[in-house]
Amino acid sequence: MKIVWTLAPALMCAALTGCGTGGPAAVTPAPAEPPAERTVPAGARVVTDDAQRKVSVPEKPRRIACAVSFTSEMLLALGVTPVLRNKVNAEDVFPKEAEAVPTFDVDHGSGPNLEQLAAATPDLVLISPVFGRFVQTIETRLKVPALVLKIQNYGQVAEKLRLLGGLTGTEARAEEVIAAMEAERKSLLAGLPEKKTRVLALFGTPQAFLGFQPDSYMGSLIAQMNGEPVVAGSEANKEFRSMYNFSLEMAVSLDPDVILIAHHGKPGEVSEALQNDPAWKNLRAVKEKRVHAVSERLYVTNPGPRATEALRELRGFFAQPAGASADAGR
Repeated sequence: MKIVWTLAPALMCAALTGCGTGGPAAVTPAPAEPPAERTVPAGARVVTDDAQRKVSVPEKPRRIACAVSFTSEMLLALGVTPVLRNKVNAEDVFPKEAEAVPTFDVDHGSGPNLEQLAAATPDLVLISPVFGRFVQTIETRLKVPALVLKIQNYGQVAEKLRLLGGLTGTEARAEEVIAAMEAERKSLLAGLPEKKTRVLALFGTPQAFLGFQPDSYMGSLIAQMNGEPVVAGSEANKEFRSMYNFSLEMAVSLDPDVILIAHHGKPGEVSEALQNDPAWKNLRAVKEKRVHAVSERLYVTNPGPRATEALRELRGFFAQPAGASADAGR
């Protein structure tokens, strides 16, 4: 019998956009297009954002509000302090300097808190496509431009660093950060097995599991460390482009070397659904203790300058001999 887990769209959307961060995998309606003939004010430039909108932004914005966490992390890495960042749980605040940045509420249902946003008097708002439907309201009511930005793969981390570096006049610093990331990535590749590690990557809640497609952000991280993401499911998820409906039957037939689970909720609760299934227990990765819990925030909802932190962790998983560590799925 084919065993397939699926997840209700509302629950999955909440999972990928928890704490107002906005996950890159969600497929959401594009914000309304601005007027075709928009006058560019003096001291401004036109930037095409990731919703393919042409947005007039200040030549060098000084007061940037971040409604998505990877942008605040990137700005701080560039030495630029945003005037506002989206509120997240205390344990998710990064880097330490972000603790001093004022916060505002960004809710999946109601979007950014316009009153809090207006009080910060930003000259630019950075926002995720998950909240794209609120962009027109922000620009119309607050008279502030908003850029819709997303990261769908590892290579786009450098792209966004360069974009923000160009906007804020910190191009040189952006290149330094990118160069350091690339040097670390190359060093991490040294000594890895020549044969690609076959990896099954799952997103799990206590209710269900989905798998990550190879072209997801998670999949791109795996590929950077000479891993091969395997797809244990024949049905693409209708709500989330970078995911598919997980089939344990297919996972058994593929028998991956390593299994990664990004848990939404407590790992023990999430894994319980799998622990009790005999088919799961017979997977080689489970027997060899090569099932690992990974951070939802680091691998799914908040791609950015900490990408190399994820790569370091993956290297450890892929270089690890069978049975060397505790099994996160048992």
